[in-house]
Amino acid sequence: MITLGTIICTFASAEHLEEEPADSEGFSSFTTWLMGIAILTFALFMSARMGIYQECLYTKHGKHPHEALFFIHTLSLPGF
Repeated sequence: MITLGTIICTFASAEHLEEEPADSEGFSSFTTWLMGIAILTFALFMSARMGIYQECLYTKHGKHPHEALFFIHTLSLPGF
């Protein structure tokens, strides 16, 4: 449902040009838009997976929120 909402909001906020762009510009714009949707969808699934993994870790090792907060932010820095 979140992915569908993301796609609907992207369509709603897209600029509608009065002139038709050239074929190559239109395709490039559409490809960029499609890549943005794919990145948002990937981030959504990775975020959900991280929540499930964190729940498994809490079940196995107990709750240590400060340690978890440190590692989540530290390990995500190289990806950033």
